[in-house]
Amino acid sequence: MDRFFRGRMESPLVPLLYIALGLVLVLYPAMSGQVFCWVLGIGAFVYAAVQGMAALSARRAGFSAPCAVIGCIALVCLGIACFSAPRVLLSLLPFVLGGILVLDGVTRVPMAWDAVRAGAPMSWLFVLITLVPFVLGVILLLRPFFAVTAVIRFFGVSIIVGGVLDLVGARCR
Repeated sequence: MDRFFRGRMESPLVPLLYIALGLVLVLYPAMSGQVFCWVLGIGAFVYAAVQGMAALSARRAGFSAPCAVIGCIALVCLGIACFSAPRVLLSLLPFVLGGILVLDGVTRVPMAWDAVRAGAPMSWLFVLITLVPFVLGVILLLRPFFAVTAVIRFFGVSIIVGGVLDLVGARCR
């Protein structure tokens, strides 16, 4: 295993590619989201083809495969949506995630309330894990485009930091 990490660090190409990819994500978050949708669409079409072949194989073997057919149709629809309206798809994602986070925060309120009322040690932590998802969910619901680009930029910065740390780690050996 040590050989795997040592071999990876001998070439600066991978960290430099991480840094380049991270810069693209940081500088062009909207374009990165569109490219992500295209890649997702291609993946959906490929997986739809696999599901379609599985359904045909099952039919030839004398079995019905309604789930495979339904999955194939759903994946084709997702692929079409990814290519025809990537911005719409990206704009829906923050609303879905924001709704889930708000719901998560709301469902934790009784737990936080009980912890504070009972004087539990570190009850502030229960309040924190209730408020953080709720606040992030509200931000996603109120400022969806900002949230998408912020997440893409954060991911880009994380990749850049990882690439720089890989380069520094390779130099220190």
